[in-house]
Amino acid sequence: MLAKDELANTYYKKSKAYQNLFDKDIGWFRAKDRNGNFNEEFDKFSWGSPYTEGSAFQNSFNAYHDIEGIVSLFGSKKAFEDKLDEIANETSDFKIGSYGEVIHEMKELEAAHFGQIAISNQPSFHLPYLYYYVEKPYKTQLLVKELLLNYFSYDFKGYPGDEDNGSLSSWFILSSIGIYPVAPGKEEYIIGIPFFDEINVKLANRNILKITTEENYHQKKFIKTMKVNGKVYKDRKMSHREFINASEIKFTLGLVPETGE
Repeated sequence: MLAKDELANTYYKKSKAYQNLFDKDIGWFRAKDRNGNFNEEFDKFSWGSPYTEGSAFQNSFNAYHDIEGIVSLFGSKKAFEDKLDEIANETSDFKIGSYGEVIHEMKELEAAHFGQIAISNQPSFHLPYLYYYVEKPYKTQLLVKELLLNYFSYDFKGYPGDEDNGSLSSWFILSSIGIYPVAPGKEEYIIGIPFFDEINVKLANRNILKITTEENYHQKKFIKTMKVNGKVYKDRKMSHREFINASEIKFTLGLVPETGE
């Protein structure tokens, strides 16, 4: 936008540098030594350096600006899907690693029994939505609905983790609307699954967007149909412009995924 193309190209190349930390032999991002070799010691359950408030499970997918690039490192969408399944179906164990002691984020992961998707802490916030990138949105819908139903409450427990600067509230509100910005710098939202029968969103452009959900029962965890301004909407992402200019989004939920999606 500033017409500084050379500088923009430099930053673009730097934004891909995360790929140098991908170990294709084991399918995790991990540390290298000063000579550019992967460290010999590696335990995917170990918390701390080189990771922050997590292990390889939570910190291997944090190039938010280039999830498509991460998928390509795995060689296929199926391989990436298998890695996401591994994270979801893993035990909720941890090792204290370089932290040297148990921190509350470790205990929150363990207490949730939600695999290694530590929804209690920021590094995992986007993990349930990554199935969109392998064309399996129904897995996203299942995980998000489960989290909205059983991991947030209006009682003393409240949140599944520490409400850090409003982050868990933001995750809940966005997810309950049915959208999530995996990369905040991109003007697009991944479609998840709505939580309430009716929501009215007052937007900055003074538009009021009405979001309704039919057949909104706990056991119905999949989107059957989605309509925007009365027209069927089949894409599983929505641009910011589409969202703020819509007048009505209408979801209907189903008991099983529609046509496997």
